[in-house]
Amino acid sequence: MRTTTPILLLVPVLALPLLCLSPAPATASPAPREAGFWMEFKLGAQLGFPGDSMLVSPSPGFVLGYRTGRFLLGAEVGGQWMRSQYASPDPTYSQEVNAFTVKAMPVLQVDLVRVDRLRLYLTAAAGLSYTVYDLSGGTRYRDRGLGLVADLGLGLRYFLTPRFAVGAEAAATGTYYRGELLLNGDTGATRSFGVGVRGALTVALLL
Repeated sequence: MRTTTPILLLVPVLALPLLCLSPAPATASPAPREAGFWMEFKLGAQLGFPGDSMLVSPSPGFVLGYRTGRFLLGAEVGGQWMRSQYASPDPTYSQEVNAFTVKAMPVLQVDLVRVDRLRLYLTAAAGLSYTVYDLSGGTRYRDRGLGLVADLGLGLRYFLTPRFAVGAEAAATGTYYRGELLLNGDTGATRSFGVGVRGALTVALLL
């Protein structure tokens, strides 16, 4: 069976703003704040490998936490959705799958390199997810349930002002899912494991 995925633009990963390459100003600029409440928005996409398929899906997120020195401890809430067309050798038969995931997980970031306004950091997160799959066409299939999700990656962040930063990050991600399916009126249990790569552009505010 051939899988046709939607053509989506994968977010450039670790693309540092050109501002960090500009000449230093004649006068010293204020250094980034070392502590405070942290708000961060992520505009990202995920390349996943469920089974023998390859799928690209939007994956935005929001982080709220507290930053002090080299460390950031917080919680991330994110979403992911995907739509794909599954075609069989019979050209008259096709099915469409829609999937939506919500995840919530504690996140820890640690600055590895700090040069003026630039930060290279390690990011790690692990938590829970809730996913709904819906397959329509010749077969009526619905699957929903809880799962475990974990991310581990690196990011670059540049402080435009002492309180405002932009950047990018990339992470490897893994998921374990256990759900309950409804197939043409019959019910059953499902289990699956998936891996992928996630990239995101970030915008952050230190309060």
